[in-house]
Amino acid sequence: EAADVAARELRRAVDLEPENVVPLAALGQLEYVMAILEWAPDRGTALADAQRRARRALSLDPGSGLAWTVLAGVAFARGHTDECQTDASRAIQLSPSHPSVLYASGVLLALSGAWERGQECIRESNRLNPYHPGYQHIYLALDRFLAGDHTGMLAEASLHTHPEDRWGPLSRFLAFAGLGDDDRAGQE
Repeated sequence: EAADVAARELRRAVDLEPENVVPLAALGQLEYVMAILEWAPDRGTALADAQRRARRALSLDPGSGLAWTVLAGVAFARGHTDECQTDASRAIQLSPSHPSVLYASGVLLALSGAWERGQECIRESNRLNPYHPGYQHIYLALDRFLAGDHTGMLAEASLHTHPEDRWGPLSRFLAFAGLGDDDRAGQE
């Protein structure tokens, strides 16, 4: 529901300022994420719209890291991992100090096979803006899980406090279980 409202408002913003790269890219990002999460009524249309918006944004500003992130997300959703990594790397190169670009591109890199590089970007995003939403720590928690570092996993997962998201409790459960604290694991 919230995503639908955001999409409607972003479409309105694009209609009001069709030359503004930020709402174009933001709408494209929302569309590819909705396609990946299977929230879009028509996945193919959502990806095509996202790609069209990103290309439009890049025609206005070829240096838009946000727009390159959208292209990376579309490529990821379509299973084109090399293209995803190329576009995400381009976004990072163009916007090395933009926390949102670093996070989104980092996730796409991590999920498309460049795990370590993706983790570096996510960590840098959180360093630049430690007030990002807590969900940004879930991939860092998973990284600690894969490394067998349950204490580190718990530290990262404890920063995820979104009440309706299952990833925080699941990550904390795994961390507590790995630490041998069955009572707390059961509570999570």
